[in-house]
Amino acid sequence: WSWCGCGNRNSPETGEFIDLMVSVKATGNIQKKSGKDRTFDLGDGVAVELSNQTQVDGVWVEMPAGYPMVSTQGSTTTFTFRFPKFNDYALYDPVITGVSPADPTTTVLVPTTTMDAGSATTTVASGPTPTPGPPTPAPTETPTPAPTETPTSAPTPTPASGQTQCSSGSTGIQILGRSGKFFVVDPTTPGRGIQVTMDAVREVDASGSAVGTSGQVQHSLNTFAAQDFTFTQNGSVTVYNLSASKISFESNIAGVGTLAVDTYIFQEAGLVGPPNETWSVGCGDMKWNINF
Repeated sequence: WSWCGCGNRNSPETGEFIDLMVSVKATGNIQKKSGKDRTFDLGDGVAVELSNQTQVDGVWVEMPAGYPMVSTQGSTTTFTFRFPKFNDYALYDPVITGVSPADPTTTVLVPTTTMDAGSATTTVASGPTPTPGPPTPAPTETPTPAPTETPTSAPTPTPASGQTQCSSGSTGIQILGRSGKFFVVDPTTPGRGIQVTMDAVREVDASGSAVGTSGQVQHSLNTFAAQDFTFTQNGSVTVYNLSASKISFESNIAGVGTLAVDTYIFQEAGLVGPPNETWSVGCGDMKWNINF
């Protein structure tokens, strides 16, 4: 990310944070669950688990006070994540639980890809449990690097045909190649799922005012409607010592940096999350990393 040292001698602008606005829409009104600081009920048993930690150049730090910021309108909740200034990268990893049914049934699905007017939609079900890779060190009290990821199948640029299955429920990911939207769905129950939309990204100064909004190089993007995303089905990986199916998509932001999103559909139960702030996940639950 090329940080703003913008403006002119009389009105200099310096970027200190990146604000990313993400909206989540699901069945039912989103309400904050009582007793849990950053758990949001999306209705019908689906929830988003948030952290106030972000990883900056390999070190876990807390977001500034008041972040993630949350606003709700009807069935749509908008989350604003504030990333501190970094040299190489910053990462954030919320979790979505409860999309797939909890009953121990086996669902077999066929991944598909369609292309239409510059958009790509990928639907991938959670796959069979692969042989676990080397164990990932558990989070400790001291800052730790991002969760180690061990591929258990070779990444492919487009989804492979064939059948995948998950022994306890199933979750689908549908990614639009343009617009910054992806859908988390239960393919066995029409209408059940959520829509995640990347609304805007803004580089801001220490006071929270947007910088780099004028001139040839823009440091803000008020809509992702015309943004092109490239995506890759990475296959089965081991993350947080759990087997998961991974799909990634990324976009260049106005030539100043890259926004990348990794989605993981877990194929087994366990604990995930940053140090001292972990969540329980089951087969079919989804974790998504936001990377700058």
